[in-house]
Amino acid sequence: MLIGLVLAAGPAQAAKVLRLSLNPLGAILDDGAIVQLSGGSAPLLLTGNSGVPNFGLSFTIPNDYKSDTPLVLEIVWEAYETDCSFLLAPNLLYRSRPGEAADGGGASSGLIALEATTDFTLSGGRIQMAAPATEQESAKVRFEISGGDEEFPSLDQGDGITFGIFRDDRGSEDSCTGELGISGISIVYEKGKVPKT
Repeated sequence: MLIGLVLAAGPAQAAKVLRLSLNPLGAILDDGAIVQLSGGSAPLLLTGNSGVPNFGLSFTIPNDYKSDTPLVLEIVWEAYETDCSFLLAPNLLYRSRPGEAADGGGASSGLIALEATTDFTLSGGRIQMAAPATEQESAKVRFEISGGDEEFPSLDQGDGITFGIFRDDRGSEDSCTGELGISGISIVYEKGKVPKT
């Protein structure tokens, strides 16, 4: 968690955190997710009652990342209705490093939901989030990307990461019938030493 990154360094020296912006318009889309260019709503939409809308993005861990610390995926989202909830879950996580075998790409390890800025409930890596109180009010949801499992024991500068998130609107935990709009996606990470080249 971002708060954990700051507190872990102690009161004398707070850890420096940085943000890597990812483009929602560059996402790979599947099963009902759409992109649009509009001045009135978010560009990436996970539609309601359309299957299991999902998106995926890739990035390379920056050279100033502190090895083996969590990466926090932050998604800025909005809803076009109120008094309902959305369910988001990891769809896939693929980690690779030059000279090593890539992991299996499973969503069950290394990518889990952390929190949201609206009321939320966590369950098995998934997150149920209340729609904001006002239509098109922005909120955030956070997921953690980590190493430390059998498939990929650590994260380091230069690693390739591909992740996917899906909206599970088939069950009662996702009661919103309209779209969940995504306007911003970023990776928040703790700064480390840049290697000399």
